Amino acid sequence: KVTIPGFLTFERTHRAARTARNPQTGDPIDILAGYSVKVSAGSKLKEAAKGK
Repeated sequence: KVTIPGFLTFERTHRAARTARNPQTGDPIDILAGYSVKVSAGSKLKEAAKGK
């Protein structure tokens, strides 16, 4: 987890393996487990976006 106080927080999250479907054919597709990134805005960034 990496934090820039008041602005952003980056966190690596684990994604479990799952089965999805191909929208064109309807065939099942196996998606492997992996990692993704979760980004959260801090309070100062949220206030700046509101114009305060």
